[in-house]
Amino acid sequence: MDARLALAIANGVIGKLGEIAAEKALNEVCLLLKFKTDFKWLEKQLSQICASLQAADQLTGHNEPVKKWLAEVRNIFFDAEDIVDECSVEHLYTNTSQSCVCNCSQLVFRYKMGTRIKELKGRISSTIEEAQRLKLFHDVAHLSRPSTSTSTIGGEELRRWDIFETNSPAVAIDHKVDEILTLLDNPAIGVVADNPAIGVVAVVGMGGLGKTFLLQHVYDRTKHRYDCSAWITISQTCSNLRSLQCDLAYQINLQLESGITDRLVAQLIHDKLEGKRCLIVLDDVWTSVQDNLISGLGLPSASNRQCKIVVTTRRRDVVQNMSAHIYEMQHLSKGESWDLFCLYAFPDPERNRPSKQLESLARQVAEECGRLPLALKTVAASMAKSSLITDWESKLGKLKKIGKTEDSIMKILKLSYDSLSPNLKSCFASLSFFPEDTYISFSPLKVARAIHQDCVIYLWIAEGYIPQEEDREQWDIGLGYLHQFENLCLLEVNRVYSVYTLHDLLFDLAVNICKEHECEFDVHFKETICRRLLLAKKGLDTNAISKMPQHCQRSLRTLSLSQNPAITSIPEHLFDHVRVLRVIDLSRTAIYDLPKCVGKLKLLKVLNLSHTEIRAVPECVRRLKSLQFLDVSYCKSLQRVPDWIGELKCLSYLNVEFCSNEVKRSHMPKGIS
Repeated sequence: MDARLALAIANGVIGKLGEIAAEKALNEVCLLLKFKTDFKWLEKQLSQICASLQAADQLTGHNEPVKKWLAEVRNIFFDAEDIVDECSVEHLYTNTSQSCVCNCSQLVFRYKMGTRIKELKGRISSTIEEAQRLKLFHDVAHLSRPSTSTSTIGGEELRRWDIFETNSPAVAIDHKVDEILTLLDNPAIGVVADNPAIGVVAVVGMGGLGKTFLLQHVYDRTKHRYDCSAWITISQTCSNLRSLQCDLAYQINLQLESGITDRLVAQLIHDKLEGKRCLIVLDDVWTSVQDNLISGLGLPSASNRQCKIVVTTRRRDVVQNMSAHIYEMQHLSKGESWDLFCLYAFPDPERNRPSKQLESLARQVAEECGRLPLALKTVAASMAKSSLITDWESKLGKLKKIGKTEDSIMKILKLSYDSLSPNLKSCFASLSFFPEDTYISFSPLKVARAIHQDCVIYLWIAEGYIPQEEDREQWDIGLGYLHQFENLCLLEVNRVYSVYTLHDLLFDLAVNICKEHECEFDVHFKETICRRLLLAKKGLDTNAISKMPQHCQRSLRTLSLSQNPAITSIPEHLFDHVRVLRVIDLSRTAIYDLPKCVGKLKLLKVLNLSHTEIRAVPECVRRLKSLQFLDVSYCKSLQRVPDWIGELKCLSYLNVEFCSNEVKRSHMPKGIS
């Protein structure tokens, strides 16, 4: 549990409490509901808890009482933020011109909110007492809040490097690409025992060696030779065959009907590919559960001798039963490691090398990265902003403590994450909200399964990860965050396709971080608080999502069911007990409408219905007064944008790109992008 993340949440809540009286509309509501005094008390007490967070950050480790205290603090701040946000938007739903005595809805709201504030006060008092018992309490005057500046990390300005204006530089890659291409061109290699038609090349090696990076170069150079090609990311989080079948079918332009069996889908894929030259990449295959992957996906039979499969995996045993030709990925040589490190640590194109004073230290830091490309790039990028000997000595000391164990690369990547500011930490972790193989596009979409950067930035805004500043729009701040991740090599950029990608190890890191913060990635619901339910690309149908328990709904802030094409409708009861939901992502499902109860979600800010079967913007959306982001792009059945869309005064982004030709832009409200 990261105390600095809790501190970021805390600062956001305290900032809202401090500003609430300055907002005219909110001030009227607070006076009407008599919560202003309560909010001042909350601001004071939560600030005291913030002071204790700094001590907790030094003591977490294996200290279970401190971890438990910190978890409760995070829950308190989340619940406090929910209360503040609900009060802040109440004026959008209430006719404040009416008398409070005769306005029954306001009386009910006031009673319920008062009860929740009273309960929260009790929890806060208990938490402060526990902080004193654990010797975590510090005088609030010593509180130093971390900077939320979007242009700095660790207090130092980040530079925009010329090196990133092209695709990520490749070191010692060309000869490896040629070796893989030679194997693919050789009809004698890699024949599967029970299916001699399929040539299989398995690229095997530990995480961070650059297996996926290598295959991306191979795929781009050779896919034009084939009648059809597909890139399927399997990953550790892949839970079923159907989601992989749907992904493959999508890429080979095969339409699937809902309700059909896996076996029938495999037969349809087989029939589509039979007799064609095919290139199929299965990236990041993990477990023996995927032993029957080739036959389960429906890849061609023995009559087709021109289908080639390339597999990447960290485990040799995974591909043993495929009778594949195994290509072992090797570590970089010492010279190659140094060249790659210098590209990112010293990006001056004229020199590209350290000063004499730094060279010895820099070489030691590079060597501690284990000659792994991913580790070299992330560590080098994190040091590029500093020329101080002390900074390099500090980094070297941290790397030496990690050592060279099997899981050392994850610990090295964690160092880069630890150096981020609290807001950037939250934003990085949220990249796990999207499936592992998702691309983030920063131009009109050119790549299948890509999402636009606007979707990511508005998610950050809805989650409260981006601060409000007087002189900068939140969207601009979010764009700066993406550039910072790029500069730090936490995101890789491909300027040919205008997309960002997240390495699978960095995705694993983001998932692990989120799992510690009430995020669930599985349909097997636990009896714990769940604030984010992330079920994208899990092969779910309508029946599976109808079983979400009430305890999972009450605290839910984000719900993603994206890329589950078997979901045709949303059960009405799914949102019965949801009160604080801010993000709903139903993109790439087969839904054609929304239940009316969605209109009761007063805090909902993001609604993604892109690539669905909706015929009209659902009427319930009209009641979503807090909605900021509405995406109905690629909805081929959508006929028009309703006139009432202009009533959504908070709406700042409406995407209707690539809908049916009948969608009339004349109905687009002014001021909406």
